[in-house]
Amino acid sequence: MHLKYKCTSADCDGHAQRIMDWELTALQRRFRTRDESDLRRAITQKFFQIPFGSERAPLIFVGNQENIQRRRSFTILGLYYPRKADAQQKERLF
Repeated sequence: MHLKYKCTSADCDGHAQRIMDWELTALQRRFRTRDESDLRRAITQKFFQIPFGSERAPLIFVGNQENIQRRRSFTILGLYYPRKADAQQKERLF
């Protein structure tokens, strides 16, 4: 599964990175006996609708492989999506 997005860089043409989050694997395992459409809905909600909802301030954690040949390719390791109000309060602390 890939996440397509644009970062804050002015010249960004967009990114399409594979999600390696352990929660995705756990969700797939939990839905292994259910219909594929149920799994797709659950993934869409957990990894797209909730984190990127209008009330959230999402951050994407990316990393690359130790293998030198793969270091140019980043993958998504996780998502952090606090409520915007909570994120704004924390910014004031720093």
